[in-house]
Amino acid sequence: MDHFFLRDYQQDMKSRLFEVWKSHRSVMVQMPTGTGKTHVLAAVIREFLKDNAQTEVWIVAHRRELVAQIEDTVAKYGIRNDDNTVKAMSIQWLQRHWDDVEGCPSLIVIDEAHHALAESYQDLWRRYPNARKLGMTATPCRMNRRGFTDLFDVLLTSWSIAEFIRKEQLAPFDYVALGHLHGAQHIGRETIRYAGSPLKYSFSEARQHKSVTVVTLGEKGDVQVRTVALTPLRELREIRGSYDELTARSFYEHTTYRSDYLHLILTDEQDVFDAMSRLRTIYPYLMTLDYDNARTRAAGGMSVPAETERRTPLELFEALYQRQNHRPMSEVQRAYIAQLMEQIMEVQG
Repeated sequence: MDHFFLRDYQQDMKSRLFEVWKSHRSVMVQMPTGTGKTHVLAAVIREFLKDNAQTEVWIVAHRRELVAQIEDTVAKYGIRNDDNTVKAMSIQWLQRHWDDVEGCPSLIVIDEAHHALAESYQDLWRRYPNARKLGMTATPCRMNRRGFTDLFDVLLTSWSIAEFIRKEQLAPFDYVALGHLHGAQHIGRETIRYAGSPLKYSFSEARQHKSVTVVTLGEKGDVQVRTVALTPLRELREIRGSYDELTARSFYEHTTYRSDYLHLILTDEQDVFDAMSRLRTIYPYLMTLDYDNARTRAAGGMSVPAETERRTPLELFEALYQRQNHRPMSEVQRAYIAQLMEQIMEVQG
């Protein structure tokens, strides 16, 4: 393909990038999802090869499924890897084949570059320090709040999503489906929603009401949202009280407690002998038993949910590590756990 078209903002980003490359070798480019990052990537590679004959370009993605998509897009710009001038590969494949890869890249393009803090990517910097680096991402941030200044010298940002919509390069959203939070809720307006999880996955969700969100999209701007309540076979409940209160027949009869998954919190000041086994004769689906009394509060045994919910998963893990080992995590350990957490979140979607 000899003729291709970049929109004005894409051409602007390409021009800015080549200008910055005059004084910096490693640049991260941020463009929102849906604004054609891969097209910019392909146009940059095409121009780079035109200005730098007899060079090699590597495109590295974090999943092999993305490699084929990238190859298809760059092929539309007349760029093929028939002569190994341009190689597209996943970081996982590259890790297994360092010794099999021939040549030395003059430019390394990293797709979804917010993953670049992972140790596997940093090998690229160590092995090819003289290659130019281009990182493409929609989200130049990490869960552990670490920046990218160790890897990229400059961050070039495109317009905001609001600006793209205002300039009619993106259509206004009729409905925004957000992820990760387990509690169904809307943000600001009914059409910006977390659908939540269909089941309660921990006792921290015991008071949540689970549902399925049904969205009907009509003509532009016509959005109907309704929720359908989900009733599980067994509820998940947290119940507190003294041993005598919880074992009184009047407390549990005419309820579903005996068939529910339970977290019981005993308020007795003295531990009850063999409490778990004895309580399970009444509540066979008892999952967890804790005490909340003067002793456990003094020892910090009972957590404070409000405080816990304000902390990130990484901060919670750090607190657990320090409590178990009586010392804080090292920076290496912290970076490793943050990387694992991000990988888990990616798998969970």
